[in-house]
Amino acid sequence: MRTLPYAVLLYTPANKGAILEYVAHLAAALPADRAQVFLQTGECSAWPPDWPALPGRVSNLALPSPARYGTLRWALSRYAWALANGARRLALARQLKADIIHMQTVLPWADGFLAPLERRRSRVVCTVHDVAPHLYRLPRQLDRRLRGQYYRACAGLLFHSAANAAQFEQEYGFAPRASAIVPHGLAWRGPVTEHQRSEARRCLGLQDSQPVILFFGNLRPGKGAAVMTDAFAEVRTRDSKAFLLVVGSSAPHFDVAALEERLQRLPNGSYRWIRGWLSDSERETCFHAASVVVLPYTSFSSQSGVLLMAYRYACPVVVSDVGSLGETVANDRSGLVVPPGQPDELARAILHVLGDGALQMELRDRIVGAAQEKYAWPVVAERTAQFYERLLGGGAA
Repeated sequence: MRTLPYAVLLYTPANKGAILEYVAHLAAALPADRAQVFLQTGECSAWPPDWPALPGRVSNLALPSPARYGTLRWALSRYAWALANGARRLALARQLKADIIHMQTVLPWADGFLAPLERRRSRVVCTVHDVAPHLYRLPRQLDRRLRGQYYRACAGLLFHSAANAAQFEQEYGFAPRASAIVPHGLAWRGPVTEHQRSEARRCLGLQDSQPVILFFGNLRPGKGAAVMTDAFAEVRTRDSKAFLLVVGSSAPHFDVAALEERLQRLPNGSYRWIRGWLSDSERETCFHAASVVVLPYTSFSSQSGVLLMAYRYACPVVVSDVGSLGETVANDRSGLVVPPGQPDELARAILHVLGDGALQMELRDRIVGAAQEKYAWPVVAERTAQFYERLLGGGAA
């Protein structure tokens, strides 16, 4: 048995983005009477004002050196960066006498070598946000082997859904030593008012009466961009006011030219593609304006941050039944689920939501309930703390 409070080092090398936001809220919500929490992150120039203040934050992790993706210099710099930050994590864990090291990001080409050293002093826990990486930096078989080696060394793994846990065992061929299902928390913003929706659409140059379909997030193969544009073409034949808002930069290996060509086939003035990194206020404007958020993914092995953003603003969703998307939306009754890769089914579902005001209100009410109960940070943090204490043998002396 460990005495209370036990020391937890939450680790992510990020200095911005969804993973850092996730771990910042988790760090603030973990019960202070049971856990002494420290957060180790990349060098942050500015901490967003609406994120919780964290006295135990240590921002001493280096950021990767700029280099053209895929070059030898890029590969060597990423390897050196990962090893250096891993060494800093190990040093801080020793200094703090951390009982738990909670990883949010695994860099398999480096972290696997440090796992045996970390296990000597701490219980290593990893939240598997992505069962398989969105983009493989190594050959797939080598990545799977190294990543699996690290997961085997962990005392326990956390998953956001039962579907993700099942995908993990299929991907890596073994069950973790210990595991738990802990939903992805969200910082609730409250339902969008008509005034907020009107202001957001005005900022985007749209009319109040226009139905807005939001396709949001980093564009990668497997996100279903072609399915989305084909479905929207069908939607426009039934609703001439419908507007497609595409928001996101393109990841490596994404066919930008193909998407541009598909968008140009759509009627003039029926769409907009906003590229680049958005500020929090710009992102909020997009979700405030949306009538429905669509995730038409064709392949997926994660818990979607975009889905949780839609929940944050109580926006109805239409999703493909891949990864944990279908399971989550069906359980929460927050939207409609369609088969992947079928534009006709996607178009019908979008039109169903857009054409039924009572259904939209019902979906929003269900999201409000889930956001305040299932995904509230105190609930997520309590379940995480219970998992720590299970690994530590009960927590109290």
